[in-house]
Amino acid sequence: EDPLTWTSLKGIGPWTAHYAALRGTSAPDIWLDGDAGVRRALPRLAGADPACGAPWRSYLTLQLWASSPDATRSQDNAR
Repeated sequence: EDPLTWTSLKGIGPWTAHYAALRGTSAPDIWLDGDAGVRRALPRLAGADPACGAPWRSYLTLQLWASSPDATRSQDNAR
């Protein structure tokens, strides 16, 4: 079943459906532009256009999450 069809279920929105597609089906081109971690890390691209990452924006999303200030802080706290 395609996770993107899950939005017809009450309580499941686009972010959840896209995240499920990214992680559950390994879809390579999921861009979670509305995600708070992605928005915080996006300035690290120095003006680069994420659309240029297609069809591999899932990997860009994962890299932005890993480089976000929140992720760095969490890694520091885990040590």
